[in-house]
Amino acid sequence: MYILKNAWINVKRAKGRNLLIGIIITIVTLAACIALAIYHSASTLVKHYQETNSLEITFAIDRMGFRENRESNTELTIEPLNEELIAKIGDSDYISSYYYTMEGSASSNQITAVTDNFFGNKGDSNTENSKNTSEKFISRGGMNIGDYRFTAYSDVSYLDSFLTGTSKITSGSFFTNDEVEPVMVISEELANENNLAVGDTVTFYTTDSTNTFTLTIVGIYSTTEDTSSDNFMGMSAMNVGNQIYTNLSTMNTYFSTDNNKNQLSPKFYLKTASDYDAFVAEAKEKGLSEYYTATSNLDTLMEQLEPISNVSNFSMIFLVIILIVGGVVIAIINSIQIRERKYEVGVMRAIGMSKRKVIMQFLSEICIVAILSLLIGSTSGTLLSQPVTNQLLQSEISKQQESVDDRNTNFGRTNMDRGSFSIGNNPKITYIDSLDVQVSFGTVMGIFGINLVLIMIGGLICAIFINQYEPNKILQNRT
Repeated sequence: MYILKNAWINVKRAKGRNLLIGIIITIVTLAACIALAIYHSASTLVKHYQETNSLEITFAIDRMGFRENRESNTELTIEPLNEELIAKIGDSDYISSYYYTMEGSASSNQITAVTDNFFGNKGDSNTENSKNTSEKFISRGGMNIGDYRFTAYSDVSYLDSFLTGTSKITSGSFFTNDEVEPVMVISEELANENNLAVGDTVTFYTTDSTNTFTLTIVGIYSTTEDTSSDNFMGMSAMNVGNQIYTNLSTMNTYFSTDNNKNQLSPKFYLKTASDYDAFVAEAKEKGLSEYYTATSNLDTLMEQLEPISNVSNFSMIFLVIILIVGGVVIAIINSIQIRERKYEVGVMRAIGMSKRKVIMQFLSEICIVAILSLLIGSTSGTLLSQPVTNQLLQSEISKQQESVDDRNTNFGRTNMDRGSFSIGNNPKITYIDSLDVQVSFGTVMGIFGINLVLIMIGGLICAIFINQYEPNKILQNRT
């Protein structure tokens, strides 16, 4: 009790020196509170985001690898994906859900395709839209492509544009997953262009003009999507107004010839990102060709969180620097303090106080200052952590956007995006722009630990100097 009472008296007596130590510890505590709060909150957000945003896996042909091996084996072929294999791969403990799409194209002499002529783009010869023209297919990559793009989903609930509200049904309704009748949902643009309504029928044909089929309109949708930047080849089928949705039964019935074989594109959702390698290996075992490679949206998920990760990393680096500087300054101040109070140490030792009690005396003084600084620093840090985080996060997002803008400037145009390929940072990425910072129990324990380190540094300096002093020599030199 005497040690604590005497320590409090000494703290009040040496106000200037202890105030300086208190300011340093307060600054370190403030920085620690903000940095640890950001770090713990960011870590929690990243973990939650990864758990709630499933990792999407798709498979694509490794064309380069296939061509290299085909040079030595001209009979080498790739077993294409089919519905049976997709279902087999999707039946996995690693998968939470999956779906696939089928795509094909066709033309029609009954209706006129939507064009982008308001952009001054006349498109290909097949987009002149003469209803009397039978040659309405263009050849791209060995495939004949018609005016209209047909897409079928194994589960229409995965249609992103309708989930996000980019597309909406304005007349009729969307067909169900188990629909087998030859029906379709067309765009409002296409309907207006040809005065079509729900219940009307349209006849289409594939590359072989004798292969015709008639579909009934069950729904009409409006959309705010703009694919003009992706449609760099000016194909009518790539115009969003010529997008037609139909069911799997229709696709399998009318798009199964060699020249118009439907294209399957599956997408699998992993339960956890750590199952990636195991799932890919399992898919290969179930019959997926070795020339298919897996790709995921992990980079996209991580890029969305990049500003938050950068802020978190910066806060921890700043904390380490502050801790090192604060520890060094406190060590210097304490060493100077002990030298100045050398006579006081000699007196206490001369009246019978042990070295341990003298060290406890000085350590108690540091603890009193540290506790007061801890209260002030942690309270200030709690109040300032959210606004500081908001400012840092907005600054980091601005830097990310400036990086994209600089590249656009270098090319002398905006949105340097080529279909599914982008230059550098993806301009379509939506960054996570908010972080709810809370001072958790882990943050409090971290702050306590940092202050304990500072106290130990001060106590160690005291112990080193006090153990070197001999009371008789100190008092003799004083006289």
